[in-house]
Amino acid sequence: MRRHWRLTLAATATLGLGIGAALTMAGIVEHVLLRPLPVRDQGRVLVSWGVFESSGFGHVPLSHWTVRALAERSRAFERLAGVDFNGVWAEVGRADGRAVPYQVGVVMGELFPTLGVAPLLGRMLSGDDDRVGAPRVAVISEGLWQRRYGRDPEVLGKPFDITPGSFTIVGVAPGGFDLPHGAEAWVTYAAISPDLLNEDAVGTVELVGRIRAGATAEDARRELDRLMAEVDSSQWSADARLRMTVRPLDEVVVGPVRPALRILGVAGLLVFIVAVLNLGNLLVVRGLERRREFAIRRAIGATRQSLVRHIVIEAGLLVAAGGVVGIGVALLAWRILPLAAPADLPRIQGIGPDLPILLAALGLGFVAVVIVSALPVSSLREGDLRAPGAADGSGAGQGSRALAWTGAIALQVTLAVVTLIASLLLMRTLANLERLRPGFEADDLGVAQVALLSSDSAVTARSDQLTEQLLTRVGALPGVRAVTTVLTRPLSSTAGWDFGFMVEGQTEAQAAANPYLNYEAVRPNYFETVRMPILRGRGVQTDDREGAPLVVVVSQSTARLAWPGQDPIGKRLRWATDEELGRWRTVVGVVGDSRYRDFLNPRPTVYVPAAQQPWGAGYVLVRTSTPFAPMVPALRQIAREIHPDLDLVNAAPMASVLDQPLARSRFNAAVLLLFSMVAVTLTAVGLYGLTAFVVAQRRREVGIRLALGAEARQIIGLFLRRGMLPVVVGAAVGLGVALAGRRVMASLVYGVATTDAAALAGAVAGFVLIALAAIMAASRSAARIDPMVVLRAD
Repeated sequence: MRRHWRLTLAATATLGLGIGAALTMAGIVEHVLLRPLPVRDQGRVLVSWGVFESSGFGHVPLSHWTVRALAERSRAFERLAGVDFNGVWAEVGRADGRAVPYQVGVVMGELFPTLGVAPLLGRMLSGDDDRVGAPRVAVISEGLWQRRYGRDPEVLGKPFDITPGSFTIVGVAPGGFDLPHGAEAWVTYAAISPDLLNEDAVGTVELVGRIRAGATAEDARRELDRLMAEVDSSQWSADARLRMTVRPLDEVVVGPVRPALRILGVAGLLVFIVAVLNLGNLLVVRGLERRREFAIRRAIGATRQSLVRHIVIEAGLLVAAGGVVGIGVALLAWRILPLAAPADLPRIQGIGPDLPILLAALGLGFVAVVIVSALPVSSLREGDLRAPGAADGSGAGQGSRALAWTGAIALQVTLAVVTLIASLLLMRTLANLERLRPGFEADDLGVAQVALLSSDSAVTARSDQLTEQLLTRVGALPGVRAVTTVLTRPLSSTAGWDFGFMVEGQTEAQAAANPYLNYEAVRPNYFETVRMPILRGRGVQTDDREGAPLVVVVSQSTARLAWPGQDPIGKRLRWATDEELGRWRTVVGVVGDSRYRDFLNPRPTVYVPAAQQPWGAGYVLVRTSTPFAPMVPALRQIAREIHPDLDLVNAAPMASVLDQPLARSRFNAAVLLLFSMVAVTLTAVGLYGLTAFVVAQRRREVGIRLALGAEARQIIGLFLRRGMLPVVVGAAVGLGVALAGRRVMASLVYGVATTDAAALAGAVAGFVLIALAAIMAASRSAARIDPMVVLRAD
């Protein structure tokens, strides 16, 4: 190995890349998908929400009162609790006199006893904390404990101040607990919004329950369906019966990322196999060059078993060196990938070489040793060991020996083509996503959350006036073209507002089949500020104030749903279930569809004048003539000048906010493309090396052919035919494998079929061209052989 250090370095690097890729993904898959959540007996924990069969609205939360009523009647569940279905609440606190955004999980007090989550410090929340009048307490995450409090064990009893008030810290949750995703602290409904405990409160709770031993998820679903008809049938009078959906807890926590991580894990394993086969073929070639050495060893008394042992030991040393490199690659990747990973990828932090990963490394090493040593051992023929003069090698590459390495090359090609097809499908998906337009102009538009930190009722009563002053001052700032407000943050998903609706002339039974509409409360300059086209009628005007006739602007998809083939201007609708809000509103305008709330799935939307509804603005949108980010300090200064407790947080350019839904697709495509490029490169290098070896072994034959009048193109064609055979076979098999496994990719693609001809043909044709170039490069040396030199040497 020392004498052939270049071969050793090449082998180590090749195997290091393969082991590094496989080990990196093994660590991520184990940590994110396979590692148990920090809950007791997680297989018995279910998450449930409602689905309206009539309207198709697919994620209906329950009220706090309903969940308590279900808990009293249930026999299938040991305990029932819930977590806010909106995900984390974007709350604001104060630190060192400045506003600090926090992600707060709002839960029922029984959640942690139901899950069986043990605290890292102090205690978790309990049912006693979720009673009106109980002391306001909070549990913080280990991450917040580290960042904000420096892991101070005296953190218990300290205040945790956020906009709704001051909470006393009573515990620290374990680091692996992430429900809802991204939560930095947890408080109860009673502590942060006691009105939600009333019997007539709106539904905001996603049910979380622990089923009894022996009960099944189907038992739980049937019981919930029955109990919902008993305890909550009146709440949804405008809809048909609510059906409950149940899912295992781990599916809710990691389910959205499971298909992608499984595919990336398989891709990492394929890269490993390609690297191992590549190294095995390399050692086969090296073994053929050492036939004279082995024959001499055999002549002086070495047995075949001792030669096999020698090959295995040599392969083991190479694998050990490659394993060290691979572990280094994995350690580096575990540091880099969490920084590049999308924010919605759960449990990606803290991956390290623990026991399961070390076992995976040992398993990969064992497989590598077996394959790397098996290929050269299988090529060791007894006839090669009898004649010390067998250095000629003119028969190299013939018979079963050629079949072995040709098969290995074909398998490498198959695996490389499969990974390449998958990566091209994801690249096509990403290209489709990048072409999506939000329905408004995101460039030069910024968004920021309005934070009023005071809990003084005299100050909060003036919130609308303070917001008006803020808009006036910000609008006068140089570089600001327009400023307006919105009710919810961009990409709010389930945290947005949804209303069932009834069109004038419909019965309640007919209205039950209507889809739910996204609800936005906007100011008169909203459409101008975001530059959303008004297709018919008008937008919101200053005359649309409190006391004026109720109006609404609808999106194009809403108009098609409610009044297909009709002019919606002048038509009327109302909300289906809320008597106070369920007054008729006249449609005065139609605008284009928007992806403001959900970028990948735009929703039918209604736009209500902010002055004709009760909720205050949550966010400001600022249209600028200069980059938004450098203006944020000035905007915050203006807010604090208006009132010391007024601030703007979570400020960001709209374009960067709208990039968030693409982050996961970009991550998946980038990692898979990297793996496919490694697989393709290793396979192409292997083809080049094997062809170059065959050319060297057949120099005498080539010299004779040239002496007899063969042309250079005929010589190159000879090696091309031989080299391209495993390429064509492997590419065809790879295409078949990709087509057979097309359903695996279905959940990861957008706007492209898993049988997309461009991706399939591009991958196969691209790889064939790369392979052709590699074989051509190695074959050209054969055409330059001087037959006189070869024959004279002979």
